[in-house]
Amino acid sequence: MLKTLLTLLTFSAALSSIEIEDKSSLPLLNPDFVDRKTVKMQLQNGLELLIISDPKSTLSAAAVVVEAGSWNDPPEFPGMAHFCEHMLFMGTAAYPDPNEFMKSVVDFGGMTNAMTSSDRTVYLFSSNSEGFSSLLDRFSHFFIDPLFNPSCVSREMHAVDQEFAKSLENDDWRSIMVLKETGNKEHPNHLFNCGNSQTLSLIPQGDLKKWHEKHYSADRMHAVLYSPLPLETLKTLAVQSFQNVPISPSLPAFDPEIPITSSEQKGHVIYIKPIREKQELLLLWELPHSLSNDPTLSADLIAYALKRGQKNNLYEVLKKEGLIESLSIGVDDMNGKEHHLFLVSLDLTLEGIQKKDEVISRVFQAIRLIQSTGVPHFLYQEKNQLAQVKYQYQSRQDPFSYVMKLALALPDESLETFPKEQILASSYSPQKIQETASFLKPEECVILCLGSPELTHVNPDRTEKWFGAEYAIRPISSESFHKWKSLSLHPDIKLPDPNPFIATDLGFIESNLQEKSPILISQNEFGIAYFSRSSEFKNPEAALRLHILSPELKNGAKSEVMGALFASHFYDLLHPTLAAAGEAGLSTSLDLSNQRLNLTLSGFSEKAPLLLREILRSFPLPSPTKAKFDLYITSLQKDLANAEKDLPLYQAKDLLDSLINHDKITKKEKLAALKTISYEDFLSFQENLFEKTYVDAFFAGNLSLKEAESTWLDVIHVLGKAPFPKEEHPKTKVATFPEGPLFITETTSAQGNATLLAIDEGTFSLPKRAAQEILGLSLKEAFFNELRSKQKTGYIAVAEDQEIEERLFQFFLVESNSHEPEDLLYRFELFLEEFLEDFQNKVPKERFAKLQEAAVNRIKNRLCNLRDTSSLQDLLAFHYRADFQFLEKRMNAIRALPYEDFCQNAKEFLSRTNKKRLAILYKGRLPSSFVYETTTAGELSEIATYTAKSERLEDGRKEIQK
Repeated sequence: MLKTLLTLLTFSAALSSIEIEDKSSLPLLNPDFVDRKTVKMQLQNGLELLIISDPKSTLSAAAVVVEAGSWNDPPEFPGMAHFCEHMLFMGTAAYPDPNEFMKSVVDFGGMTNAMTSSDRTVYLFSSNSEGFSSLLDRFSHFFIDPLFNPSCVSREMHAVDQEFAKSLENDDWRSIMVLKETGNKEHPNHLFNCGNSQTLSLIPQGDLKKWHEKHYSADRMHAVLYSPLPLETLKTLAVQSFQNVPISPSLPAFDPEIPITSSEQKGHVIYIKPIREKQELLLLWELPHSLSNDPTLSADLIAYALKRGQKNNLYEVLKKEGLIESLSIGVDDMNGKEHHLFLVSLDLTLEGIQKKDEVISRVFQAIRLIQSTGVPHFLYQEKNQLAQVKYQYQSRQDPFSYVMKLALALPDESLETFPKEQILASSYSPQKIQETASFLKPEECVILCLGSPELTHVNPDRTEKWFGAEYAIRPISSESFHKWKSLSLHPDIKLPDPNPFIATDLGFIESNLQEKSPILISQNEFGIAYFSRSSEFKNPEAALRLHILSPELKNGAKSEVMGALFASHFYDLLHPTLAAAGEAGLSTSLDLSNQRLNLTLSGFSEKAPLLLREILRSFPLPSPTKAKFDLYITSLQKDLANAEKDLPLYQAKDLLDSLINHDKITKKEKLAALKTISYEDFLSFQENLFEKTYVDAFFAGNLSLKEAESTWLDVIHVLGKAPFPKEEHPKTKVATFPEGPLFITETTSAQGNATLLAIDEGTFSLPKRAAQEILGLSLKEAFFNELRSKQKTGYIAVAEDQEIEERLFQFFLVESNSHEPEDLLYRFELFLEEFLEDFQNKVPKERFAKLQEAAVNRIKNRLCNLRDTSSLQDLLAFHYRADFQFLEKRMNAIRALPYEDFCQNAKEFLSRTNKKRLAILYKGRLPSSFVYETTTAGELSEIATYTAKSERLEDGRKEIQK
């Protein structure tokens, strides 16, 4: 009977949809995806579907992208699209409970989110496969019968307002808003896209419904389903879920020829006063429709040629002249597929902002080179080859991130060819390259300069309406225009030679190793090295990690700052090599943590050992000049000083981390230490850094054991000058909270308030950690629902559990633009009290079983690719005494935990009998504060106004007449 029913459902699904031929011609060559199956479909209502069955996926996920965004807002209701996005989560006719969807997602081990951009809105969720069918049905009703319940309007309007408020001091957002305000008034990009309580409170419920019906039409929607479930099952689920999404009459299309930018912007420099200490120069060209919608991707090729790592490019010239700290060049499509922007973004030094016109000249000299010579065919081949290899040998991603990436890209290409046209250029076109390069001229350029008026010497005389950004617009002189248009080529700016780091051997090395766990390949007085073949991932990738210990890397702010300065010097010297390797799919990072210098390389395996040898060959690094050192100091000082402008929540977290972890240092402490460091101090530090060392090394991926051993010998040959004895190694220490509860109050100049509560839940044991993880899932949903949704205290409301150095902590945090820190803390405690009072109703046995499985899956899902797996194994090797079965032990402990023990642990962890509580209260600035002030009876009698009844009546009549 069941088989017959499934057959009928499948037959019905076939009648309701058609399959679309896949013409992408880009098969995935990673053997890990050999069993993966894909189908492209279109339902009768026009909704397009990309369905992927991947038996090795540990989770299922789905996303819907609607071709409607903030550009579709009615002029009278700015933020309509964004508000609609929020309201769709607030219940449907089929599932009216506004909290049910999120709670179910958590119970089935998933997550959910949505985002609104200019021309599209994306919704997505993930879950385990058991809950996917029911959640997909709930999810699809967002687009079929949303309620737009008036009872939920207030809370979501407040959420959008808090979201808006947390970005008010974000310089990137402020720059975007200035670009909008000064842009073309005839294009909807000019409108206020986010919305706040001022604009959203005016939207009638009926208008919101009508807007949804008008714009959320099935034929303007695309969906992605990704799951380990069989392909036929997914096809049936897709049809059942989305076939009833309604169709609306077609809307008039935007004219792609209408520009976003304006004549007021071109030929001028827009000076913006930033909130943070920063100097930034942004040059942008809005490409015409013929160059935006260009299958040859010639604009992207020009950007690639200009930024490709090498010794003679724009970046190296400007860096050598001391004018920039960083540079990025690319093509941005955040304004829709018809409005691509060619962007050159430069972070300037103090000298660079004084010589802004000279920096701009260098940019135009680099562009002039392309205009003169074009882009060589080998760079076209190189770029296309890298794009194809990166796609076809992609690693498995977590399903949530993967469907979001696919959904965002779906509207930009025909489903037949998707995603080929977005990845590969159709052909090499010297004519199109020349046409694009010729367009990148001074008169078409929009220039933004962010910097203090004291540095730019331009005082702002305008204020942007919504974010309050102060700015000024000044014309570019005819002399500057003439200079930029008549520049000769710069002798040191050249196009790159072929990239030596491009992998040509993408084969998979078969291994004879029988051990699945990492193996110890060496241990001596100079260090210890492990190798993990990780043969479950059959991609040509490797991950190499070195953790360098040295007596110079002590516990303290000064040592931390020295390490950061060394990292700046490292990136500066090796940028040509690291940037070229990065373009070829080999990333490098160097940082300092836990009193160790951590060097990580990851990417295609063939050239990974070569890159590591190139890096090691540069050690010890030549000393920087005094001028270079001063630039490193200034840059780091700026970054650390800007921490005072971070959201109060991040400042609170920075302080709490330093109190819990003995080896963590606050940014404020680092800034103070930086001011004490001299050039001679740094030279001494660098000279002695590798005199005595001990190295923890972890090599993983598509390498042979012989290659791993050879790489280890290379490391020891360079770094093994003299051993750093193990008995002298630093030990990480973690705090045990005293009896409290205690709180620390801090003030900040940043906008907003934050409260962070940490509860010390005791020493680690497997059963206690299991209870904490299951409890953490239930707290995550309940805390968010109570503090963010019901009480409307803030947009960010998070509960998370963590084990730190074998001690358990539970954190609660809220960032608010409406409530005082003390008020938030009291609400936290009230939430915990009520949560425990009704605990067995909130987490009954049936839900406990679901949360157990979700907690197990959360651990499993960390290991979907080599990068994540090797990172975890590296952590286990050096911080968990090489216990590579630790995760399995944790999962077994979760499965074995009795419900009764769980309830008891919850009470011990969270009740007021556990007084090991520390709250960090950060008080910033609020738009309008509501705080009770202390007074006395005597003072009140003096400041109060006393009137007789007849006087009050007369005052009332006068007010009515007004």
